[in-house]
Order: sequence, then C-alpha cells, then structure tokens
Amino acid sequence: MERTLRLLNLLAPTYVFFITFVGWTAYAPLGSVFLKTYHLDLIQLGLLLALPKLMALPTRYFAGLLSDIIGAKKTLMLLSFLSSAGLVLTSFSSTITQLYISAGLLGVAGSIFPAGIAYVNRKFGFMKGTFLGIYGGLGNFGSAVSGVIVPLLYLYLGFKGVFLVLSALILSSIVPLLFSDNDEAPKRGNLSPLMIEFLAVTLIFLLLVSFFKLSTIALLLSESLLTISLLILIKIHSDRKTFIMSYVYFVSFGGYLAVGLWVPTIFYLVYHLKLLSSGLVLFGYGVTTVFFRPLGGTLGDYLGGRRAIHLTLSLILVSSLLFSLSLYYKDLTLSILFVILLGATLSLANGAVFKGVSELFENSVIGKASGIIGGFAGFGGFIITSGLSYIDLLNVALSPLLLLVLALIGILILNKEKIF
Repeated sequence: MERTLRLLNLLAPTYVFFITFVGWTAYAPLGSVFLKTYHLDLIQLGLLLALPKLMALPTRYFAGLLSDIIGAKKTLMLLSFLSSAGLVLTSFSSTITQLYISAGLLGVAGSIFPAGIAYVNRKFGFMKGTFLGIYGGLGNFGSAVSGVIVPLLYLYLGFKGVFLVLSALILSSIVPLLFSDNDEAPKRGNLSPLMIEFLAVTLIFLLLVSFFKLSTIALLLSESLLTISLLILIKIHSDRKTFIMSYVYFVSFGGYLAVGLWVPTIFYLVYHLKLLSSGLVLFGYGVTTVFFRPLGGTLGDYLGGRRAIHLTLSLILVSSLLFSLSLYYKDLTLSILFVILLGATLSLANGAVFKGVSELFENSVIGKASGIIGGFAGFGGFIITSGLSYIDLLNVALSPLLLLVLALIGILILNKEKIF
C-alpha cells in the first residue's frame, strides 16, 4: 500500500505537468487554422502563440510562493483549474481581443513546473534527483505530444472540440491529486519586489495589446520596451552572474520554446504540410528534450559548465544556419532533419546551462538565481517567437538566423565577462 502511494505521489504531479504542458503548447499545431479562421497576419499569430509564454513569467513566481504558503498539492489543483479555464475561453473566442485574453490566462499552465518540483522534493527523501528527472522529463514531453494530439482532435472534433477536450483532460488531472499525500507547506514566502514588478509590467502589456489595435511599428516598439523593462528589473535585482546566465538560458530555452511554437506554421508556409504532418514534425522536434537535455548536463559534468555552454551555443549557431539553408532551398527532408538537430542542440544547451548554474552559485542562493534565470528564459519563448514572426514577413527561410545571432552574442558575452 505504501509503495502504491509513493508511486501515486510521483505520477499525480507528473500527469498534471504533462497534460498542462500539452494545453500550454496547444496553439502551435493550429497556427495555420488561426491564420485562416481569424484572418490573422503573421505578426498577430506570433503574438498569439507567444502570449502564454509571457504570462508564465510572473505566474511561475507566484506558483512557487503559493507552494510554500498553502502547499504544493493545493497549488497544483488551483493552477490546473485556471489552466482549464484558459482553454475553455479559447474555444468560445470569436475576436482577436478574446484570443489574446484567453492566451494570457493560459499562461498559468506554464507555471505548474515549480509547484510540482516543490511537491516531489517534499515527498521523496531518497533518489530525489531520479524522481525529479522523471517528473521533468515526462512533463516536458507534453509539448511534443501536443503536436500529434491537437491536430487529431481538430480533425475529428473541430476547433471548439480541441480546447474543450484538453480542458476536460486538465481537470481530470485533479482526480489523482485528491488521492495523493498532502504536503506540509513551510508557511513562509514573501512577495518579492521583482515578482510584483514582473506581474505589473506583463499585465500592462497584455491589456495594451488586447484592447488597443496597434500598428506593426507600435507593437514592435511596445515589445522592445517590454524587453528593456524586464532586463532592467533583472539587472537591478540580481548580480552579474545571474544576469549573464539569464541571457544564455533566454537563448537556449527561450529558443527551444519559440522554434517549437513556429515549427507547424513554418512547414505549412514553406511546404504546405497538413496539420497532422506538421504536427509529426513538431513531435520529432519536441521529443529531443527527453534525451538531449539530460545529455547536456552530463556533457557539463565532463567538460565543465563553461566549456559545455560554449560548445552547445556553437552547435546552436551551426544547426540554425543549416535549418535556414534547407528552408531557402526548399528541401523538405533536410528541413525536417535540421529542425530536429536544432531541437537537440537547444536541449543540450538547456542541460549545460544548469550545470553551469550549479558551479556559479552556492546552495544558499541557487534557488533565487534559478528562479530569475528560468523565469527570464520563459520570457525568451515570448520575445523570440515574436521576433521570428517579424522576420517571416521578409522571408521564412531567414527566421532561424535569429538564433544564430543570439547564440553568437552569448558566446561573445561569455568570452568577455569570464564569470566562470
């Protein structure tokens, strides 16, 4: 009985993380549907795909705080309910304003991760790293699965059916939680100034783009101002090491999220692939994180954090160039191969970054540093996605080169600053 309960204590939060991740990334496989049904341009589509990633930035901090105050189990249940609500609102949205607001609420689904980490940490005193790896690996796999499940649901149930079914599945994740152990919350946690400021800035941006019809130039300026504001806040509230590692993870994890969001749309625009076919490409891209992220950490163990990060950023630079060339010459086979290679190199970098974090920060401050670094990387999923949409207006084949430039900047920063 005790063994069954232990298994449930692992599987319950893992299922919540997995199914909310499917919902959090559900917009991406339907990019071509949004373009046609709502008559969006590429800029509007890019913003819609990116908004759930933006709102995950402040809500992740609140998820961690709530886990310390009311307990991780109750936090997981609350966040599941709110994530489900975001999907229901999407199913009934008929205007771009309603879609943007729904996308903002769906950002809550991206905040599940720290609450589950807190729960697994509290329930397992042995083999903790293994259990956390299972939780994180299977949970992240949800983004790959959405590439197959979402198109199938759309083909059989239509647009509303997709989001209503996903909403019901997320609500179903509360059931195993009801039978799992309660966790003891430490009853501590304070609203940090950074958390409040992040929430205020992101909410202002969400309301601005939702209720005001901005021109392309105005939207570009507002996104640039948002990025500068968040960079200033991180610079104020963190040291040099945290700031630099935030940028590196912004490139690797933010890039991983952004490319995943655009994969179905890119293959639709360039090769006119149908939903399920482009979804299978997304699955191949997304599954790389299960294998290559742990490998990136292992690479860091052998080479050291600094050398591993340099190597993986260089691999991102090469693989993004290869993907761009394959799109330019319209070679479908090579494009599929190189986008999967790009996913693998980004996942390698994600694992290497947190090996570097473990070398740079003491245990007493690593939690705070990881929160800032991880939160800003989630924002990378927003701003890089938006950046890709602007480049796609010129030429879709050029869009992967954005990652080349960002990776090159990361290499130059690390060479100059010598933080290791």
